Amino acid sequence: MKLKMTIAEALEFADEWSQGATFHEGSQGWRVVCMLLAEEVRRLHKIEAALAGKNGVLVRLDRPEDYNGVHPQLVAEDAIKDNWPSYETLTLNKNSSTSPYA
Repeated sequence: MKLKMTIAEALEFADEWSQGATFHEGSQGWRVVCMLLAEEVRRLHKIEAALAGKNGVLVRLDRPEDYNGVHPQLVAEDAIKDNWPSYETLTLNKNSSTSPYA
């Protein structure tokens, strides 16, 4: 099924639907879901915009227990070493089958 709504339009609807609503810890329902998904899409768009035109790589690192509370920059610097336990290279290529926008 192909929808004729763009992501930008969907984000506008999510904003309208959650506007003026009061949420509390434990809130549930479609308005909460729309609001949370809209925020995640915006977060991913910021990452994509930051990487646009740059020849960089986005990597997700598993943070070992002894790194809890350590600044992300320091975690990344240590992760460059050969003995880092786990990592995953991510892509924001909209044409890629692994893209979050596919």
